[in-house]
Amino acid sequence: MSRPLLLLLSSALFAGLSLLVIEPDADQALEKATQRVQEKVDQAARDLTLLTASIAEELTEKPDDESFRRVMGMLEKESRVTGSIVQLISQNELIYWSGRPIGEAEELWGTDASHIHHAQGSWLHVRYAVGAYELHGFRPVWLSPAIENRFLNRGFHASLGAAKGLWASADAQLGPILKDGHGKPMLRLGWQDGALEVGQWLLLKLFVLLLSAGLLIAACWTFFAEMVRKGSPWTGTLLFTGTLVLLRAGTLALLPSSPLDRLPLFDPVVYATSFAFASLGDLLINAILLCLMGVFLWNTLRATNGPRWSMVGLLAGWATILLMAAWITNLIIGLVNDSSIDLDLYHVQGLSRMSLLAVLGIALLLTSWLVFSASILELMARHGLTDRFLFSGILILALSIALHHMAGIVDTVLFLWPIPLIAIIVHALRTSFRFIHVVLGLALVSAFGSHVLSRRSTDRERRERQSLAERLATREDPVVEQLFRETAPRLRADEAVHEVLSGGRPCGPMDLDQLVRQRYFGGYWERYDVRLFAFGPNGDLLCSTDAEPPRSFKISYGDFANPTAAADMPELFIEER
Repeated sequence: MSRPLLLLLSSALFAGLSLLVIEPDADQALEKATQRVQEKVDQAARDLTLLTASIAEELTEKPDDESFRRVMGMLEKESRVTGSIVQLISQNELIYWSGRPIGEAEELWGTDASHIHHAQGSWLHVRYAVGAYELHGFRPVWLSPAIENRFLNRGFHASLGAAKGLWASADAQLGPILKDGHGKPMLRLGWQDGALEVGQWLLLKLFVLLLSAGLLIAACWTFFAEMVRKGSPWTGTLLFTGTLVLLRAGTLALLPSSPLDRLPLFDPVVYATSFAFASLGDLLINAILLCLMGVFLWNTLRATNGPRWSMVGLLAGWATILLMAAWITNLIIGLVNDSSIDLDLYHVQGLSRMSLLAVLGIALLLTSWLVFSASILELMARHGLTDRFLFSGILILALSIALHHMAGIVDTVLFLWPIPLIAIIVHALRTSFRFIHVVLGLALVSAFGSHVLSRRSTDRERRERQSLAERLATREDPVVEQLFRETAPRLRADEAVHEVLSGGRPCGPMDLDQLVRQRYFGGYWERYDVRLFAFGPNGDLLCSTDAEPPRSFKISYGDFANPTAAADMPELFIEER
């Protein structure tokens, strides 16, 4: 069996395997995740019982400071790992405690509940009698902080190793039950919205598809390279290039992007400019294919002598080099302007993984241009640097400068950056490639990339600030006033919102987002930064969608109620800040 056929069959095999990698069933995954967490909770209950029992033995019949200091030594390491805490109480008084106290002494006295629900979450509970006192041990299962931000979020304690996206609630009516160490129902579990959209299965599918594509390209390379060696260099090169273009166009037009578009790498929200560059992942794939085409062309030209070039051919060769450079320049500019990726080189420490992948895409595009340009220049200059070769290059360069100036492009770096690189390539072709050529080439490419990214990032930031300033300068918005006039009565009469505000229990940003923003402040409201603050009957903050909300309505009353009202509605006002 020939090597191209073997590679082709292997590619088909992995393509078939990718069809077997499917999204896991949510219900089955939930049952398995619940079972794993249940095993951890059962073990945690046993560990908490042993820990509390050992502490009870350490304490004397009349606990004192010395005995409890010994206990704290035992708890220090344990609390860092599992979050376990203990409280020594009398009937009406909390005597000693570690961590943040759970519940009131009067409520805990005499209770044998194997778990308790508290404002801070749900905890396993163990009680031991120590003389005239009671020792209560607690271990967190589900944590529910009063205020949520990027550091504090609802979720299972890390020691339980719960699956990412697993959600728990003591009030839910549906979902598998999580029991405490005594087999009593404690919480009901479920998945957060979108928790199963991504995961290891999706990464595995992507890996298998990329492996299949790599084997297919290897089969094409092997087959057409053999054609080049047998005396058909141009036919083999054109067929290889055409095959890759057709395969890429077919994958874009025929194959659905789902479910790979769930990955940020293939999400059009992150980056999209055209049909061929519909995401950052597509840009990386296209850049890799361009590099492969350039390397194949370079290998082909090394095996051929090539004809003498006419003036028309030389002009076409120079034009191809400069047109490809202009195309890549526009792609790099689009990567800044048409994406949500942070490419501000003045804040390198803030670059994310998406930023690094975008920089990798830029490097691959510039590499493909270098390979193509070296191939074309080597073919044109093979018969010597004639006057026609230099004259045609100068003519095309002058035409390029004139066209760019006519198009209003005054940044000369954008269209002159290929010239020093071309000079390095030509010098290297006349002598031989040396390390100094590589160093100079990398320096020039880096300088060009840094210039474009810095300049365009600054321009984008200026546009964003200008847009923000225009929004802040808007003193009236009749549309919002009318929308609020229609929304306010319905919001006041919403029983679900009233229950959240008057129920006295903490809520989270997701509650506000689902109950209020998604239902009442969508559409035209999206142009504004809508932030929601829920205050209880006593003016205390229940929850907020702002990372730094006021602690109470009373303290910040002036921030909410004293500005000039709009449209004869005291609840609606315009605050320029």
